[in-house]
Amino acid sequence: QVASALGTETLAAAGAAWTAYASALAAHPLAVPAAISGVTYGLGDATAQAAEGRSVSDFDPVRALRSALVGAALHGPLAATFYTALDRAIILSPFFGGGDAWYAPLACLALDQTMFAFSWNALHATALGLLAGAHPKTVLAALLPVAAAGTRGGWRLWPAVGAVTFTLVPAPHRLLFVDAADLAWVTLLAAYAAQKRGGGEGGGA
Repeated sequence: QVASALGTETLAAAGAAWTAYASALAAHPLAVPAAISGVTYGLGDATAQAAEGRSVSDFDPVRALRSALVGAALHGPLAATFYTALDRAIILSPFFGGGDAWYAPLACLALDQTMFAFSWNALHATALGLLAGAHPKTVLAALLPVAAAGTRGGWRLWPAVGAVTFTLVPAPHRLLFVDAADLAWVTLLAAYAAQKRGGGEGGGA
């Protein structure tokens, strides 16, 4: 009975949280995505630092804050706007059957994994580099290689995520789903890196 009561309370709390999120998103369609991406990017960087083997004393909070700032100021609003534009231009377009054409999600996925992915990787690298104090010439010199590498690297995971994003997830909630997948992926990579590092240290002892 205790377990059943706890389960009921947990479901009720989750439902209330989702309702509050949906209401806030409807009222603030750019501010809420900004907050979501800010938290995601900040936590993602903190997780990456842990994967690098940094101790608490070596943790760089400024770096994590830079990532959170880029996520909140750029990724959240831009991605939310992009997903809305895709929904209007492709998913709901008469040319694509008003959402009924099987190839509409494929068109969205293609644009997402090429145009948007490359543009975002370039902007992300530029913003982080400038915020870190790098010289603009250095940032620009690395811009295209970094953006291209980031886009190609993303093709190992994001086409599968995008297939779910554009077929099952409603447009207003796509950013939340993608950022959750992003954070989960970073966490898995961090855990794998930590395990490999631990194994290497054990093997060398």
